[in-house]
Amino acid sequence: MLDMQLVPFEESMSSVTGKRIYHRNDIRMALAGLTLAARRILWIVLSMQKKNGLGEITIDHSITYRITAADYSKLCGIDITVAYKQLKEGVYDVMNHLLSVKESNVISGAARPKDGVMIFHVANYGFYSDGDGFVELMINPIAVPFFSKLNKGFTSQLLLSALSLSDVNSNKLYLLLREWVGAGFYSYKNIEVDELKKELGVDEIKTYQVFNRFSDLFFKRATKKILESTEFSKIEMSIIERRGRRAHAVCISYEFHGQEEIKKNVDSKKNNRSYTGPSKRALKMIEEVESFKK
Repeated sequence: MLDMQLVPFEESMSSVTGKRIYHRNDIRMALAGLTLAARRILWIVLSMQKKNGLGEITIDHSITYRITAADYSKLCGIDITVAYKQLKEGVYDVMNHLLSVKESNVISGAARPKDGVMIFHVANYGFYSDGDGFVELMINPIAVPFFSKLNKGFTSQLLLSALSLSDVNSNKLYLLLREWVGAGFYSYKNIEVDELKKELGVDEIKTYQVFNRFSDLFFKRATKKILESTEFSKIEMSIIERRGRRAHAVCISYEFHGQEEIKKNVDSKKNNRSYTGPSKRALKMIEEVESFKK
């Protein structure tokens, strides 16, 4: 018998509204590769973490977290029979899926090769009960630094928004948008098209090589689902630079609930000369783009 502390999900739906989950930016692409059920289970487990006296999320890897089919059904907005099925599939997927993350400063110790890749499981213990309808999960100690005691280079998501995105592409775009917001780009981000595709993990997909096909088949479809299910109310992509006839760089602008508060925080950092968001040149560029629309 494992010597462990069991923590059940005990939040009410009213208290879940506005609840956030956190992870380091360098694990974003690895998390995007999880199946829907595995991703949802992990998001719920992350939402159960507590903060210490400094306001930091802290994870005790000896704690086992329990999610019932009833809670999963309510949180994800799905039928209870589907919840039973997804929980069972999801706990297997979490336990079997290997995450690969480029070497970072997460693991302390001797200098390591810059081209190194960390390979690990996000959980090291799982359990499910068909009859009682619940699963249990324990976070792998190796994975803990990616979700715990974060002070820079991390992303926050709204739990209910993250759970509502059922397809891979909308999840990838939502994660990237939240990362940009966290980095100080509270209303837009200028980025080269090739870099954008790389950040979304679709740079090697032939279907998206032509910009218009990428825009129509990936971006617009993913955007539609994000606008329907999350805090974002506007997401637009405009070409700001061409090379020949090819779109070379774009501006992605967005609006979301809580944006004004983020803006105040970013402006405060700018006034303190610690701002790391868009440069003056970038601000001038977006002004020119907006003038073309009028």
